[in-house]
Amino acid sequence: MTAIMQKSTAIFGHPQIPAPGFDRVFWVSQDAEILANWKQPWSERSLEDLYQDHPEKRLRSIEPSTLGLVAKTALQIADEAANNWLTSFCPGTKWSDSIINVDNIYAFTASEPDYTILAKAVSLQGVKEAIASLLLSSKTMVRDAKSMTPLILARVMDQSVAVCQVAKDDKRRVLLETTKAKVEWLPVALDCKRLGIQRRAIKSLEEYQARVRNEPAHANPSKQAGRRVKGETMVLDRALAEFQEYRLDFLVEMYRTLRQLLEATA
Repeated sequence: MTAIMQKSTAIFGHPQIPAPGFDRVFWVSQDAEILANWKQPWSERSLEDLYQDHPEKRLRSIEPSTLGLVAKTALQIADEAANNWLTSFCPGTKWSDSIINVDNIYAFTASEPDYTILAKAVSLQGVKEAIASLLLSSKTMVRDAKSMTPLILARVMDQSVAVCQVAKDDKRRVLLETTKAKVEWLPVALDCKRLGIQRRAIKSLEEYQARVRNEPAHANPSKQAGRRVKGETMVLDRALAEFQEYRLDFLVEMYRTLRQLLEATA
């Protein structure tokens, strides 16, 4: 008891007498920084663990900027439909006077409205307000293209179709409906492809780890661990290469659809 309570004279960081209850102590001579950053040479990791180490190899869907381009195109078609309606049904009202865009806010406020048929003035004003409300809502959602999602894109296209319907522009309405039916499913279909590729990648990773699990120890453990890590990375590379082929096809189809829409409404 006296020996235990006796103040130790050992220098911090150097070997000293083991505490009671310990049979032996392992001493290491590595630098403290090396010990802090030390990891096992190789250990089995999941697919998500590998993606955290290699974020550039993740399977990414269609970018929000691309979806934002589709939304802006649909909004442009709706603007054209509203412009044509205003020119046809309100010939005395200028577009620049009726639609004032201040900080992306639409307001139909004609300074000197001149309705040809006074009996229809009330109904025309209601149509103008409905178009203004739809355009304002769509403009707000399209404002930040970086946060565009497939769900927001579908809402923008729905409201663009509604603008064409209110403006009695059946040609643009049908074209937007056809485009929406194709475009809104492209990100969903690509995500389905991505999930299938990820499932196959998980299976390939598990099969590879099972093969190397019982390999005999190598004379150079670091070299053996490096070879195993390289094998895991190859699983990610194969999955990414397969996904990029599908992704490119889907992007080409989306841009082709937009081009057809613009050509048909030109």
